[in-house]
Amino acid sequence: MNALNSSLSKDFMPTDDELLQKFLYNKINNKPIPNYLNIIEHDLFGTNKNPLDIWNEFEASFSYGGKDLYFFTTLKKKSATSTRSIRTIGSGNWEGEDTGKNIFAKDTDQLLGLKKRYRFERSNTPQDGGWILHEYNLNKSLINNTPVNNYVLCRFRKNLKSESKNTQAKSSIGDKSNSHLRNISRIKNCSAQESKEREPIIPKQEEPVIPKQVEPVISENNVLVKKYIIYEEAITQSNDGGNEGKYGDDDDDEMSCPEFFAKTRLEINGEGFIKEDDVQILNNSSHKDFLLENNIM
Repeated sequence: MNALNSSLSKDFMPTDDELLQKFLYNKINNKPIPNYLNIIEHDLFGTNKNPLDIWNEFEASFSYGGKDLYFFTTLKKKSATSTRSIRTIGSGNWEGEDTGKNIFAKDTDQLLGLKKRYRFERSNTPQDGGWILHEYNLNKSLINNTPVNNYVLCRFRKNLKSESKNTQAKSSIGDKSNSHLRNISRIKNCSAQESKEREPIIPKQEEPVIPKQVEPVISENNVLVKKYIIYEEAITQSNDGGNEGKYGDDDDDEMSCPEFFAKTRLEINGEGFIKEDDVQILNNSSHKDFLLENNIM
């Protein structure tokens, strides 16, 4: 059976009338069942197993096309007097999507039974809508005697469309999360840029300009010289009618050497005071030579 199942696994799917006429009819009326389809006998109603648990248990060996499993299972009444059947499975329910479709035999148009479609429902979980159940009920006119078990045949299908939607939803959530992070990053970058633009511009401090020192004047004889400027002063009248100037005898002790030299030169040569423009530049030893020549020192 496994070898046969493997050869049919890619594209084999029995028709609705085939499932009712050849498989469910024979199961209920105790006739041989064709062996070209693997049908498992297992509870799908009122069981503690979730659809995913059932799929993981049987999918590797008995699935067709990686999406379908086939089961014989029994309908269980909610109570002895109830006409309603239990539709719970694991932590969810099988919710009906239609009122049923009549299935007829292709060759005779005989009514074979009813096909109903159910969807696994468990709100706010990834498994919600992830499983589909096609339930086949044999018409009572085809049942020879009252069966011990109220058998139905079910195609248990993995809803690939729902799985794709869940994957897209997760991807969308991931994209939104990444988009949110990118927006935060952009906001941080903009804030940093604005903060940078708002920082006060501090002018660059220029280095202080240090004035160049004026080099001393050197004469032709490479002798450092110094220019002395003698100003003309007003002469004041003394009490005895004499004239007093800055260079009175009482101030000799307080005169600097250049001042004393200028005064002495005036006294000896009888020259008047010299204006600033007429002063010659003398070297540092000129006054000494002058004093030696006139036997002053």
